Amino acid sequence: MQIAIDFAKKIYDLIAYIIAPPLCYACRLYMQQRAVLCFKCDQAIEIIAPKMFKINEKYILTVYTVSRYTEPLRPMLFAKYRSDEIVLEKLADIIWQKSVLSLVQFDYLIPIPLHWSRVVKRGFNQAELLANRFAKHSKIPVLRCLKRERKTEYQVRVVHGDRTTNIKRSMIANLEAKQITGKHIMLVDDSCTTGATALEAARALVPFKPASINMIVACRAL
Repeated sequence: MQIAIDFAKKIYDLIAYIIAPPLCYACRLYMQQRAVLCFKCDQAIEIIAPKMFKINEKYILTVYTVSRYTEPLRPMLFAKYRSDEIVLEKLADIIWQKSVLSLVQFDYLIPIPLHWSRVVKRGFNQAELLANRFAKHSKIPVLRCLKRERKTEYQVRVVHGDRTTNIKRSMIANLEAKQITGKHIMLVDDSCTTGATALEAARALVPFKPASINMIVACRAL
């Protein structure tokens, strides 16, 4: 019986390899075994240190990340524009494996919200997808306590000096945010450019007096 099961599995794996051969999610190189990245791309990831932003006199926001906004992770960020959830889930796995997230204390994962119109267009919020994946790894709950109150221009399309103005007063916290009082929270997004979005989200949560506010992203521009 076991021989038949093993044989059937080999046939299944062979068919799966032919129909959907394993490709590197960054450079699209064919690989002999299924993995997120090929060896070359995996070795090309340049791990960088966290960056801190001052929220106010009491809070400092530390943005933890894997790499700079460059190859090989940058192409994976564009998966959100193709509504490709699988690639983003793989990106979440890379973040969990390569960053210090698993070593940092936090009580809640809070995804940066998208305006409802963009959620409809893409079919999901990439930050929420990443947070859900981190929750599976960490067993720490996701708290959806932020709401994008108005639609803003994409930050990458805005001149550096205007990004704070673009994102200002775009987010509010809902009643679920009461749960973060005295808790360590981890904001989640796919990337961080100037830090304007991260700070806007953090300021919306400050009134609820969390113990700390930090953030995890895949790539950071600065």
